[in-house]
Amino acid sequence: MLLAKPDKETIIEAIKDADLVHLLLPFKLSKATLPLIKEYKKPYTCSCHFQPENFSSHIGLKDCKWFNTYLYHWVWKKFYKDMEFIHCPSDFIKDRFISYGFDPNKHYYVISNGFTPKFKYEKMEKAKEYQDKIVILNSGRYSNEKRQDILIKAIEKSKYKDKIQLICAGQGPKEKKYRRLAKNLPNPAILGYLTVPDLIKTLNTADLYVHCADIEIEGISCLEAMACGRPCIFSNSDRSATRDFAVDKENCLFKAGDSTDCAKKIDYLIEHPELREEYSKKYLEYSKRFEIQNCMNEMEKFLKDSYNYYTEFYKNEKII
Repeated sequence: MLLAKPDKETIIEAIKDADLVHLLLPFKLSKATLPLIKEYKKPYTCSCHFQPENFSSHIGLKDCKWFNTYLYHWVWKKFYKDMEFIHCPSDFIKDRFISYGFDPNKHYYVISNGFTPKFKYEKMEKAKEYQDKIVILNSGRYSNEKRQDILIKAIEKSKYKDKIQLICAGQGPKEKKYRRLAKNLPNPAILGYLTVPDLIKTLNTADLYVHCADIEIEGISCLEAMACGRPCIFSNSDRSATRDFAVDKENCLFKAGDSTDCAKKIDYLIEHPELREEYSKKYLEYSKRFEIQNCMNEMEKFLKDSYNYYTEFYKNEKII
């Protein structure tokens, strides 16, 4: 990620005729924009799209408690304490921020980023080369916190490893490592970027979707899998929102970072196709609340509420 450098003239040009300004990340650009927003008396909102562990994971400190605590306190003090209307993509991230000292009396709106209508259940046949295989899919960035390594190791430990075809759709800095790790699998794993049409087809023909991330604010890739009716298994990490998606805590969650437990959950669902069918229907139904149009209706209300609040606020400020 490249962080923007603030330029006052550019910011003014962007906000001077705006009805409302939305600040996405708690970094220099947003901090430089805030005083200009107030000068031009514009309504404003912000998002909690930054989980400090995403940064600490990048520098090898995702499990360092004092450093992560410092980061939570830093983003509150430097940015979020000055915000009134805060968009949170999940209940998880809202509760986590509050647990680290964020003011619970702010206007928090929990609204999913949603998935597009392109991701939907369609009855499709597996590609010929996979018809005798159990296809397990994961999609996401190849990075420290996403933990595709756990899935690769879990499949190596599975009783059914000879039958499993792993597809890890994505790209990122850990790709070379994962390719080396996957060489131990009986069936060569497929790693690399998939176009949206190919991803949708793969989602609709996979037997299982497994998400191993330790750290996740929401997990759009999981929502897309559920929207395609995939039975899903998630990491039970207390730093990830995706564990809340599990329709069955016993069979759809594995101990975070534990490839052996992950293998057990995979094997159990392979051995119980009737459960996979049941979970498929449940995930499909559960996903409906995350459809993009529903989410955007809620987002529109969020923006309107902020607009009305600040319009009244600036009006009263003039009276004073």
